[in-house]
Amino acid sequence: MFILHLIALICPFRVLLESVLRPLYEKMERAGEDQMQVVRVRRRHIWSDALRAFSKADFHTGVLLSVHFIGEEAADMGGPRREFLRLLMRSLVTESGVLTGSDTRKTFSSSPIHVTQMRYFHAGRMVATSLLQGGPGINCLSPAVYAYFSADVDKCRHLVNVEDIPDLVLQEKVQKVLNFFTVQHVIVYAQHLIIAK
Repeated sequence: MFILHLIALICPFRVLLESVLRPLYEKMERAGEDQMQVVRVRRRHIWSDALRAFSKADFHTGVLLSVHFIGEEAADMGGPRREFLRLLMRSLVTESGVLTGSDTRKTFSSSPIHVTQMRYFHAGRMVATSLLQGGPGINCLSPAVYAYFSADVDKCRHLVNVEDIPDLVLQEKVQKVLNFFTVQHVIVYAQHLIIAK
């Protein structure tokens, strides 16, 4: 329960988050060791192994995880679970392809394959499971993306920044347009782009 209070202290929407997490956490505590979701993973393949586990129809996110690292001897008394959740959040950010952009301004990648494979859905379940079970979240989203998903669209509009564009070439072109002083400069630049194609 300590983790719920900690999250509540640092989250700007602490009352909402705590009101959602508290009943779920209490339900998991009541179920205890009778109901645990076993997850077997390889340290070098955290993302693919976790994605396979979370994709199974019988995978339950509402119970405590019991994590077993393949090739290692350790009973999960919480340590392997926390280690797995830490590694999982890191691999979600760096390996999954779900997020793109700089380390502190990540946005969601635009991938029809990820949509059809439900990777965005499973990534969301992974983050929720991590938070619910005392693991970390992902602290890398662009402030505008975070505001948008926090239902603060007005704030989102003010936080959008050219650095949120993951394509560096496009980012550079947009920055040039933003630096122009007059509409005439924009027209000349646009004509240059059209001729260059």
